[in-house]
Amino acid sequence: MPEVGRLLKEMSLCLLDLQALCNILAQRAQGKEPNLSLLLGMKCTGTFSYFLRVKLLEVGQLRRDIDELRKSISDRYAQYMGDSCVSQ
Repeated sequence: MPEVGRLLKEMSLCLLDLQALCNILAQRAQGKEPNLSLLLGMKCTGTFSYFLRVKLLEVGQLRRDIDELRKSISDRYAQYMGDSCVSQ
């Protein structure tokens, strides 16, 4: 089943890319300059066994990152809308 191994490897690489994208968006949402290496897509390459060992942890962390990013964007939008309202 070499296809399964290739699929898992590609999914793991996509997960790492999605994590990097979440980090970039979170940095920008906080008004920080994004990490240039993440922005350019430069990453460390590891072994396939590394990806398998930490896959569950990465997915859990990604979920928390997405939730945090969603909250940050929502908070900033609410602040923007509040600042845009004219008091009467």
